[in-house]
Amino acid sequence: MRSRPVVGLVMIYCLFLVLVLVMVPEWGESIFRWNLQEAQIQKQYGGKNRIVGLVTARQQKEEEGRLRLKLQDGNECIVILSNEELSKIHMGSRVQVSGEIWWPEAATNPGQWDGIQYARMHHIAFYMRSVKTVVMQEADSVWYTCIGSLQETISEMIDQKWQHPWNTIVKAMVLGDRSEVSEETSQLFRQGGISHVIAISGLHLTILGDMLSAFLRRFQKPKLVQGEVTALIWAYVLFTGAAISTLRAAIMMTIRSAAVL
Repeated sequence: MRSRPVVGLVMIYCLFLVLVLVMVPEWGESIFRWNLQEAQIQKQYGGKNRIVGLVTARQQKEEEGRLRLKLQDGNECIVILSNEELSKIHMGSRVQVSGEIWWPEAATNPGQWDGIQYARMHHIAFYMRSVKTVVMQEADSVWYTCIGSLQETISEMIDQKWQHPWNTIVKAMVLGDRSEVSEETSQLFRQGGISHVIAISGLHLTILGDMLSAFLRRFQKPKLVQGEVTALIWAYVLFTGAAISTLRAAIMMTIRSAAVL
């Protein structure tokens, strides 16, 4: 362990997370002050039925769509709206949403899905069901607008090259967009024990990283290649929405690159 300080730090960090999140959650509350932050957010937005925010992600499902908004104070929320409204809104736009706000709910039985823990992990302050959504400014953020345009372009290319339902699986594997994958298809992947194929994780990043590394090593020194591949991997993570499984894999690959260097 003395000769591997990075590994030691990672193990200490993992033990810390297990301690404050699982074994003694009271310590986690005293350190991160989640309840205080959530009480302040409820006080600030509790009586509101209209919010303004920047669209940082959009997702289309069979029944209804989802928008992730970044509010002016830095908090983020999820807006539920019709697919018809969703089709008129693009990433990077600033929108005004009128509707009803509701808060994440805690688990009431052992083993039940905990909405509060999920919201904390994904930095969701609250949810809102849209009655009316108005686009105030198109392309308010160049970064999110470019990402959204590139995702839409690649999605259209996949639709042209692949027939249904294969196009939905390819989108999940390349873009991390599982919104079009049917529940039946997801269930088949879970039963086969290969659900990780349609969720961007270590498998995808390892293949991508090895391909990039093999190509760049023909022209550059190995140490320089390690840094470039790591930067490209993180760019891909941000492009696909930075899901938990993707972030975990990217962090582990970054630690591996640091160890090699």
